[in-house]
Amino acid sequence: MKTIAIAMLALILISAVAYAEEVTADDPVDDETAGQIRAMANSHGASMRLLQLERSIERNILFGEKVIEAIEANYSSYDTTDLRSLLDELSVLKDEVAAVDPEGETNEVVQQFVDLKSDARDITKDFRTAVHEFMEENDIENLRSRIGGDVGALMNQYKERVKAVIRNHNAEIVKKRLQNMNQENEQLIQKALKGEVNPQEIKAEFRNILEQMGPEAKKNAVSQVVNTMTSLSVRSRAAIQDAKEGYMERLQERVRERLESAGINVTAAAEKLQERVNAYQAQRGGADA
Repeated sequence: MKTIAIAMLALILISAVAYAEEVTADDPVDDETAGQIRAMANSHGASMRLLQLERSIERNILFGEKVIEAIEANYSSYDTTDLRSLLDELSVLKDEVAAVDPEGETNEVVQQFVDLKSDARDITKDFRTAVHEFMEENDIENLRSRIGGDVGALMNQYKERVKAVIRNHNAEIVKKRLQNMNQENEQLIQKALKGEVNPQEIKAEFRNILEQMGPEAKKNAVSQVVNTMTSLSVRSRAAIQDAKEGYMERLQERVRERLESAGINVTAAAEKLQERVNAYQAQRGGADA
């Protein structure tokens, strides 16, 4: 029973170390995005999520450029103007992500992350839909295979930056968990910062620390961890709720500003924007029913 309790606490202590990927749901804050937001309680976590989002957008831009090149070479009769406009919009969006200050007020940073990630998802979806209108899935997959290496090579510029922010985030989590346990272990923090330990090894270190504690110390450690995780959960839910409030109003305003920055005709894009507004409002109506 004692071993099980220690193992469970060790799992809790390391549970905040997480990584971001793309999502496809229509809600601006789906389950995966909510999980990503939980890592944004400090500036290191916010930096990690924002840079991962920027990297994802850059990858989509590079892939889109390669797709357009292939289309113009093999489907010369197809007008790629709309596709290029979508990439222009993505490019402006990437700059917006890069401009977000991770040191800002947490709820505001989360709101910007949610808004920009949702926009990136929708623009990418529009691009893919347009490509599918005249290219077969097999052709698209073959194209993706041919250009995947080129895109990967161009993305190397992000590799070290992403690695650094993830390590900073993980080191901060280790530091906080040690504080919860009233322990000092600068060597472990530095190893996390340098990427010299993985989550499993950190979990083992925490387990060793717990095994050396007396009953009262363990009880206090459990209490501190539970309180910390509960507080993080409450703050995350509040940040998510704030991000959802006024989402559509912010969407319409920022899309218009972005289109103008990209030199895209706002009137021509108004119908597509209204479709997004209607879809979101219909979804929220169904959720509230």
